[in-house]
Amino acid sequence: MLPAAVGCGCGDDDDDDDAGGDDDTGDDDTAGDDDAVDDDADDDTAGDDDDVDDDTGDDDTADDDTADDDDDDTGPPPQCPDVEPLVFEPAMELVSSGTFLMGSPESEQYVYPDFGGPGDPAWEVQHQVTLTRDFYVAKHEVTQSLWLGLMGEFPPGQWDCDNDFPIGTVSWNRAVDFCNALSEQYGYDTCYTRDGEGVVTWDWECDGFRLPTEAEWEYAARGGTTTAYYGGDVTDWNCAEDNLTDIAWYCGTSEFDINKVGTKDANAYGLHDMLGSVWEWTWDGIDDETDVPYQFDEEPVLDPTGPGGTVAHMYRGGSMFASAADCRAAYRRVGVADRLDEDNGLRVVRTSFDE
Repeated sequence: MLPAAVGCGCGDDDDDDDAGGDDDTGDDDTAGDDDAVDDDADDDTAGDDDDVDDDTGDDDTADDDTADDDDDDTGPPPQCPDVEPLVFEPAMELVSSGTFLMGSPESEQYVYPDFGGPGDPAWEVQHQVTLTRDFYVAKHEVTQSLWLGLMGEFPPGQWDCDNDFPIGTVSWNRAVDFCNALSEQYGYDTCYTRDGEGVVTWDWECDGFRLPTEAEWEYAARGGTTTAYYGGDVTDWNCAEDNLTDIAWYCGTSEFDINKVGTKDANAYGLHDMLGSVWEWTWDGIDDETDVPYQFDEEPVLDPTGPGGTVAHMYRGGSMFASAADCRAAYRRVGVADRLDEDNGLRVVRTSFDE
């Protein structure tokens, strides 16, 4: 606490010696007040206009000091203060419609030792899919700078920071909000509508930004290849996969840390980081795990969009923490719509309506 100044007779409390409670009826610690110490009983709650916050027990409801202070009434420091908020239309690559084998051959399927689920053959039944519409795919995952510029704040729990790091800790619900915000920013149709109960529907005919379907994601990730990765087939299930070294930030290359987008080799469609880096949300939704195995009556399956559930959604591609097995193009995971994992991000797509 600062020492009390000698009275100068220039304040409007004529005989305030600040020995005890302030005898002012209101706090008048302006430039001409004779006390150098703010000693009013209620610390800076209303009319305090001094330029030094020197209360020892801060109980402000708002920070009304004009200079820097050592209190914490402004809340925690801002997340990632060095990230520059930028708004820009992502660079996109046009991916032509076509037919491919979705899922994995038996030689590529495995089951976790303690439970079924991701990697179980039922989750990756190989089947023929036809996509009838061309679509644009962002060359890179959404970056922290673009997210901040458009959304105004980071998701809770955002960690390591850089303009060109992919955004993480993104729920599926926030991912669709981002897509709509980006569409509005650049004059496209918004693709998603949320009803009063929070259920999201997708306008199939929209020309705006959206999440890919699972089928679109896998088709784009493969880049025309039929191997486990666009760099080749599986040689190691864990963190020593040579066919991922040049194309993916995964457990064998990332040192379990986040890295800048676009610093690994792209696939044949010009898309970077489709494997590793951060998991990428897709549209396809389910209501329980019995929906997860692929469901189809005949092949080829045309433009599949999933079972249509709303409780959870599929995400793809692996992450900086993932094993090589989990970075295969056919590998699938599912999470509830509000799931917040530090390595969950997104990549946007748009349907092409060009003649």
